[in-house]
Amino acid sequence: FTIAFAHKSFMTQLPFVRHGFKLYSPEEVTTLLTSSSFTIDDLLDFEEGIQSKVNTSVTRQFSVIRALKL
Repeated sequence: FTIAFAHKSFMTQLPFVRHGFKLYSPEEVTTLLTSSSFTIDDLLDFEEGIQSKVNTSVTRQFSVIRALKL
């Protein structure tokens, strides 16, 4: 199983997430996976500079986790 997601710390800065989104940190995703009989095979953290929709520069933090079913 592979999942990629933007970090909670980045996502809380976006206005649309106030409307029904559940946000997670890498630690929270890891805990959810391991409590669901997965083992973490790899966790990669990334940062990238992007332009926001209002034309400002922001740094987006995101992770890719590869997990295996036990």
